[in-house]
Amino acid sequence: MASKRETVMIDSDIEDIIRRAQQRLQQRIKLLKRWKSSLRSLPDLGDHWVDKQLVLKLPLPRVSAHSHIAAVDGGLLVEELRGLDVFMARAIAVTFTGVGKRVKVDYFPNFDPEPRIVIRESFESRSDLSQFSALFRLSMEYSVSLHRLQKDAPEVLFIDGSVTPLLSDLTVVSEDKELKAMLSSVKDIYRKLVRTAEKTGTVLMGIVKDSRSRDLTRNLQRSAKQWSKGGYLSPGLAEDLLDTELSNGILDEGTRTAWFKTNPPSPLQLDNQIHVCYARPIASDDPVRLEVLVTQGNLDTAVDKALQALYILCQHGLPIALPTNLQEADRQVKLKREMMDTVVEQLSLHFGIPVERMRKRRTFDSSFLHFT
Repeated sequence: MASKRETVMIDSDIEDIIRRAQQRLQQRIKLLKRWKSSLRSLPDLGDHWVDKQLVLKLPLPRVSAHSHIAAVDGGLLVEELRGLDVFMARAIAVTFTGVGKRVKVDYFPNFDPEPRIVIRESFESRSDLSQFSALFRLSMEYSVSLHRLQKDAPEVLFIDGSVTPLLSDLTVVSEDKELKAMLSSVKDIYRKLVRTAEKTGTVLMGIVKDSRSRDLTRNLQRSAKQWSKGGYLSPGLAEDLLDTELSNGILDEGTRTAWFKTNPPSPLQLDNQIHVCYARPIASDDPVRLEVLVTQGNLDTAVDKALQALYILCQHGLPIALPTNLQEADRQVKLKREMMDTVVEQLSLHFGIPVERMRKRRTFDSSFLHFT
């Protein structure tokens, strides 16, 4: 039986919260059924879309035995000490050459890359700490991606997350010099990556799991306003749905939504466009958000090849909608907590301060405390 102290921590309105959530879910299920049944009669989507139909089939996998398909991911650990912040990050690019049983795997820079460690005075705000952490990880991922393209350019490079840095990562209000320098470095490396991808014809494709965006539903609402007079769909039908919820309801396995257009964050000062769609390469997982940076080398055939590679590489490995080389990159790049503990112990020896005194959070035996 729960104690009084434990009971107080539970929201007294939890039953109402659950009931409202169930009602919203049922309403959305009905809504999605209406959408799916109306898809066949929809007119052209409009100018802000690349395709004219809302739902299309993913291209059948026809990946060459000589194709190079790469994926990059980064790992990060952060430790807040008394007066110091410690950052540890590394990134890896996993390249598959060919498909099936004869696939060759290459790890860049190597199978177990050495992490980069940055130690600095504690940031004055937690927002600066979080932003520096995100930029530090991105700098590692983009650097590895750039060097991978310069050494032996793949035809497709899958990027874990958005294909560009997020606007929130690029908006710095702090006067901290190191934070500004890290932001400048990320911008420079990313622009070099884009220029190199244009020269080599590499397709840069970002894969976003668990997207909370409403870009797809907003674009669909814009089109629905043009259709409402013809009695097709009401503009308000999709306004309460997240993109993942909508695409979950309208996509079958092996299908994707139409590409729609968006622009890179303005601080990057890029002339390129981004094309976005949601795809469902396997039935057992939610659709993923795909983002392609449109470059001079991006012909339709190149983007189709990226979709084919995604489709075939999702059929193996764990039953999740991520290509197996990206799954492998995620596995290889993870940083173990013991690695940071070793750094903290070395700092402890260097300064002659016990580890438990350096860390902000202390653990202790509370058995001597007695409450009446």
